[in-house]
Amino acid sequence: MSLTARVEDYLEAILDIEMSGETVTVTKLAKQLGVTKATITVALKRLKADDLLEHERYGDVALTEQG
Repeated sequence: MSLTARVEDYLEAILDIEMSGETVTVTKLAKQLGVTKATITVALKRLKADDLLEHERYGDVALTEQG
C-alpha cells in the first residue's frame, strides 16, 4: 500500500500524541494538524477502512499494527 504525504501526516500526528502519553482524540488531531474536526472525521473513516487505525464514533483513536 502506498501512502500519500497527507495520510503519513495523520499517522505521524496520531503517533506523536500517543507517544506523549495522551489520549488521541478528534479534537487534539484537528488542533495539531490545523484542520476542522469534520476533516479529521472523514480522514479517520478512510484510515479505519484501510485498517491503519481503530476508532469508534465519539471514541479515542489508536493506531493498528499496520498503521
